[in-house]
Amino acid sequence: MDLETIFANYQPKPLGTKRFYAVMIPVIEIAGERVILYESRAYGISQGGDTAFPGGRVEKGESFQAAAVRETMEEFGVAREQIQVLGEMDYLVSQGSVVACFVANIHISSLSELMLNEDEVAYVFTMPIRELLQQRPEKYMLRGEGKLGPNFPFDRIPGGKNYPFNRKFRRVIPFYDAGDQSLWGMTARLTERFIDIIREEAI
Repeated sequence: MDLETIFANYQPKPLGTKRFYAVMIPVIEIAGERVILYESRAYGISQGGDTAFPGGRVEKGESFQAAAVRETMEEFGVAREQIQVLGEMDYLVSQGSVVACFVANIHISSLSELMLNEDEVAYVFTMPIRELLQQRPEKYMLRGEGKLGPNFPFDRIPGGKNYPFNRKFRRVIPFYDAGDQSLWGMTARLTERFIDIIREEAI
């Protein structure tokens, strides 16, 4: 057993994660103003109707960045040379999933240049970065309580059924004012972090 080789080459990851996804925050420039490009997911697929960034599951042997680029190409119908990846942003770890997030300039002059994959994207819309910098999202709390299974071996832990488990969870769900669009949840959370990073660098 060559422990030295095993752990010298091992790539660490959060425990309990089984699913890996990557999304792209696409930035385009229209009439001299930089805007974020959002999509509304097509009905008939998971989370249909939700506002989202292009993205999806990381395929075997694929890097997070490669997955984000591939999904952006597939969903928006743009060529690889039109995608200028600026870098990786903070990522999310939740319920056994890792969601990596990248930021990219999409080099198009108008939305009409996009060839949307109608199986996945109903339509797209934009929000100026300038407007996002001027607002803070509204936040709402989701609360819940985890329950242990009926066969949990209480007799094997100190205190048994009186063990002080932390069973309650809280999750903050942000909402942005996006006019007729519903910008909330994970997409709003990543948008907020994107905007906060810009604010932090401006200080």
